Parts: sequence; C-alpha cells; structure tokens
Amino acid sequence: MITWLQTSFGRHHKLLLGLLLGITIISFVFFGAWSGAQGGRGQTYLGVKMDSPRALERYMDALRLSGRGNNISYDDLKFQIFRTHLADVAQIPDPTAEQLKKFLPGALNTTESEVGKRVSDIISVAMTTLGTSKSNAEVRVERFLADLWRMQKAMEILAGPGYAQPFEAAMEWSLENTQWTVEAATLAGEKFSPTITPDEEKVQAYFESHKEQYKLPPRVTLAYAVFPPEKVEIDPATEKDLRKYAMEHTADFPDLDVGKLDEYLQTHRAEIEKRWKDEQIGIQTASRISTLIADEMPIGGTAPGAEKIDQILAANKITTTAIPSFDENSVPNGLQVPANILRQGLELSENVWRSDAYTLGTSAVVLFHKKTDPARDPELAEVREKVTADYIQQEKSRLFAERVTEVGKKLREEVAAGKKFEDVAKELTLQVKSYPAFKFMTMPPDFFGIYQTLIPSLNETPVGSVTPVLRSGPDAIYVLLVKKELPQIDMTAPEIQTKQEQMAAQATMTTLQGSRQSGMPGMLAELYGKSNPQPTQGN
Repeated sequence: MITWLQTSFGRHHKLLLGLLLGITIISFVFFGAWSGAQGGRGQTYLGVKMDSPRALERYMDALRLSGRGNNISYDDLKFQIFRTHLADVAQIPDPTAEQLKKFLPGALNTTESEVGKRVSDIISVAMTTLGTSKSNAEVRVERFLADLWRMQKAMEILAGPGYAQPFEAAMEWSLENTQWTVEAATLAGEKFSPTITPDEEKVQAYFESHKEQYKLPPRVTLAYAVFPPEKVEIDPATEKDLRKYAMEHTADFPDLDVGKLDEYLQTHRAEIEKRWKDEQIGIQTASRISTLIADEMPIGGTAPGAEKIDQILAANKITTTAIPSFDENSVPNGLQVPANILRQGLELSENVWRSDAYTLGTSAVVLFHKKTDPARDPELAEVREKVTADYIQQEKSRLFAERVTEVGKKLREEVAAGKKFEDVAKELTLQVKSYPAFKFMTMPPDFFGIYQTLIPSLNETPVGSVTPVLRSGPDAIYVLLVKKELPQIDMTAPEIQTKQEQMAAQATMTTLQGSRQSGMPGMLAELYGKSNPQPTQGN
C-alpha cells in the first residue's frame, strides 16, 4: 500500500519535515516511549507489557515520528494504548487504499496532490529516527498511517464525528494561506553570561525557600544471590521460535533488515538459536528458583534476618553479595546485576523482604532487603553544590527576563519612531535575518521552535510593527512584520471543505480528551478488557 500511496498522489514541492507531524497531525496525541513508562515497569495494561520495548513498539513509533522526544507521562502512554485498544475492540479493520487516500489529506493537513511526497518523507524520517532499513520503515509507517485511520474511527464511535462551522474553516484556511514577509532579531540565551556572585547568605536563603525540592529520597541496602543455570533439556527451536526471537530482539541484531528476515535467519541461525536457547534456560531457571524460594522463604510478617537468609541459601550452596546503599537517583551500574533489576529492590521493605527470581543470562538472581533509610531533609552542606548551581541558574533566568523585556521595549519604540529594525537590532547586539515570503506550511526552519505562537502573533501585529517577544528554547526572538498578503476566499472551494473536516476531527479529539479527564478510558478499558483482554497488535 505504501508504494501505491507514493505514486498515486504524485510528486510536488518540498516538505518541511520539522512541521510534518509536530503541526500537521496536531489533533492526534502520540505516546509510548519506554523511557516515559518507567512508572509502569513490570505492569500490564490492556494486555500490553509495560516493561517490554518490543510490546510498546507500536506506540513508540508514533511518538518518535511525531518529534515529541521522550517528554511523555505514564498516563499519556496508557491513553494511547487505550485508544488503539478501543479500535481493536471495535474490530475496525485496516483501511482500504481508497479510504486511506481520502483520509490522509485531512490527517496530514495537506492537499491530495502532496500526500505521496509527504508519505515518502515520513518513511525517510522513520529510517533515521527508528534506525532501520527502508523496507522495515515502510512496513512500520504503513501500520502507523493505518492506525491513525483506525483510531479516528474509534474516536468517532466514542465522541462522535465532531463539527465545525464553514465560516470557521474559511478563517482557518485563510490564516494558513496568508503570506508573511518578516525580519527577525534573536537574543541568544546561551550567550547571556552575567556575573553572579552566590554569597553564603543568598545561597542559604534560596535553600530555605526551596527545601522541599532537595529532600533526599529513601535509600535501600540490598544483597543478592545468583543461582546457577538449570540442567534442563531444551527442545530444538522451531522456525517460528527463531523468527519470533529475532523480531523481539532487533536491538541485538543491528544489521537485521526485517523485510529480509528469512535471509538473515539463514546466515545467522547458529547465533540466534544459541541466544534463544540461553533465554529458555534462564526462564526455566528463574521459574524453578521462584518456586523454591516461595516454599523456603515465604513472605509474611517480618524479614527472617540476614543470618537466616544466609542459612537457607547455604543449604543450597549459594552465597549472598552485599550492595552498597542507593536511592532512585543513584542505582548502581556496572555490577553483576544490571541496574534495571536493582531498581526493583527499591520496592522491597521489611515485610516484602525478597524479590522473585529474575533471569540473569542463563542464571537467576534474587534480591534481599537489608535496610531502608527513610527520606529526609538534608543539611545545606550535603547539597550545597546543587543548591548553588540552582541559585545561579535562577538569577541568570531572572536577569535574562529583564534583558528580554528591556530589548523588546527599545526595539518597538525605536521602530515606531522611524528607525530601521535592522539598525536597532544590531545596536542591541542581536542576530538579525530577513526572510522571503512564506506561508504557515512553508515556514522557515528557523521558526520551528516558535511555530505555535508566531502566526497568531503576526496575525495580531500591524504591518511595520514588532511582535511581542517569542521564546524558542533559551532564545528570545523579535519579529518585524514587513508585509502581509491575504488569500482570496471561495467558500465553495474543496480546500475549505477539507479544512472543515480537519477541524471536525479536532473537535472529536477535544471531546475524547474530556472523556479522558473524566475517567471514561478506565471504565471502558475495564468493560472492553473483559470481551477482548489482549490487543490484536503490539504484544
């Protein structure tokens, strides 16, 4: 289908990749990166294992292609899984080529003639962002686009198709197709280096007023025991076993092209089969040890004490190894037991004093709780370095904000008095640049960081005037509106109807977001979970 889409829609002008999904699919919210799901480690939500990167790939792809990075919450991740699950439960099939052809111009906020080029660019982004081959990227992008369609249909089931007034659509279309000619001056935040002297009195005052943010988290002291591999017979791996293993461990095979999996299996069979066998031994070892410790070390009441634990383990010819105390911000790396397992020890306590067995290669490891030091408020001396750095940063931000206001005031006053924008900006040591006319969808890359505020600011600023300051990361940007060219509006034009459909979809999303806040996803998830406990994809 991907090839068909690329050829069916034809080739047209260059796409600005920075806006591709950050702006154009703004009515869709993308979640799913594993780094944003740390709070869900070890849990399962609607059949999706929250500690499995492979299980989350379906949602991670959408996040990565959206350009949002890892700035997501565990709740956001669950909402994305819920929407996808809703489409699965409603048994919404993948779209036909004709359905997708009709859907994508609105979903990608573009014209029908531009979709083919845009899909090609999404594939290019996927190859880079996902670090994969073109054939694998095409498969994952096809799933990504199909999921957009399926989720939209699911949202319509839950929230209705949405509605937008034709007049509103015309105004929105007009704003997107207005041509702007501007000049911009940038006050670089990273180059702003005022002299700040953090004396003792100021640092102490800052610490006292921000004490809560320096509270030290609980520290846990653990020990661990490693149990040797089980001596078990492992049935030979089937072709299906090896294919499944390779697909679930793509990170271990960086040269794997999923589109050529059969060829890869032929040339790497021995390596994959050994890895698969070791994993099976590790799973069986951890399973037996979990049963053993459940019988010999039942959890309940208080911990039996270090000596008792050592006696039980000694009977099995196992010794424990102590781990220096650590907290959630200082989980040790480089030990025999990896940090992702040690992190589980933060949940142990006097009552829950041992973990289950985790696989450690072909072996198994069990964590034992020794002591927990509760959270506490530190003395300034313990956190002085961080407090001092935070105080300096706060002062730098305050002084920069004052400078931003001062520069903006002078720019507007001098330009209003007839001075050239460029001359005033250079006097203020700003970086100045002129830009040719552009529209919303052909915005220069320099403005990607302020795209959400630039167009509304330009729309409210008279020609020949300077916009209010626009913040882009550490920088402050002032824009002079040189020229504004409005398009002619034809209420009967197809592009107005397309814009109306896009705005209706946004209205649907807004309704669904309200349902999210009211707790509806949780209620529906419970209901749908009974009828379809496992999503059809992503497990």
